[in-house]
Amino acid sequence: MPLAIAPLRQYLTTQLPDGLKWEITLDRELTYYHAGSAAMRAEYGDLIAPFERALIPLRVDGADALDPRAKVWKWEENLLVGTFDLWLCNDPDHAHTWIVVTVGLWTEPQLFDEAPFSGP
Repeated sequence: MPLAIAPLRQYLTTQLPDGLKWEITLDRELTYYHAGSAAMRAEYGDLIAPFERALIPLRVDGADALDPRAKVWKWEENLLVGTFDLWLCNDPDHAHTWIVVTVGLWTEPQLFDEAPFSGP
């Protein structure tokens, strides 16, 4: 449990009736996505910025209240692959659905590069 959570846990414990306990667990997936998003922005900020500048003025229907998201799909030494998502507007053809622009990003070595041919 992270040290920053300890005071919150102590306080919440005082708010429960005797005999009850708080169940506190980490959301490792959310933590990984948050760290990955920060890494994507740090690595690809110069590539993400033009998409944001071009598309952010087009956002309507409350999309401007939704933060853009950079999501990592593969993260290893010298390899960072992911997507950048920007919500634009409600889809007029499908109720309760957003139109989202997704841009794929990667660094060298490229994920789908094939080994050079070494024929006869």
